[in-house]
Amino acid sequence: HRLPSPLPVGHLFLLLPQQSSQKNITADTGDNVILPCRLTNKITAVEWSRADLGDEIVFLYQDGQFVPQNQHPSFKNRVALRDRQMKDGDASLILKNVTTADSGTYKCRVKIPERNLWKYINLTASWLLKLLPERRTWKLLVIINLSVSPGE
Repeated sequence: HRLPSPLPVGHLFLLLPQQSSQKNITADTGDNVILPCRLTNKITAVEWSRADLGDEIVFLYQDGQFVPQNQHPSFKNRVALRDRQMKDGDASLILKNVTTADSGTYKCRVKIPERNLWKYINLTASWLLKLLPERRTWKLLVIINLSVSPGE
């Protein structure tokens, strides 16, 4: 699920209430990744968290805006909703310029309106993000042109 390649149409990541699922995402250092979270209901708030962050969170969006309180500093200016309006129940998160420190299990929790009441539904989408080791790349040091003339 790396950007900018689009998600396959057949994979809408539909998650039903009272269920949780865990999927794996593998990325290279420096990639932008999408952590999918989608529900059929209208979503009014979403919270992304990672268990090892304690009380701090990855991302919180509610009342039409990003809420910076309690966001872990390592995610500042690196996370955003794929769709800020969360149309069609899409609460997927874009995590930019990933590093090995971003490896871990991410959870998505959403808030939906129900008869003028707010409640958190028991929905968690867990994503295990694994970063691949940095690749060693070859560097061009010298170019040698070899020309061989025919013998006499």
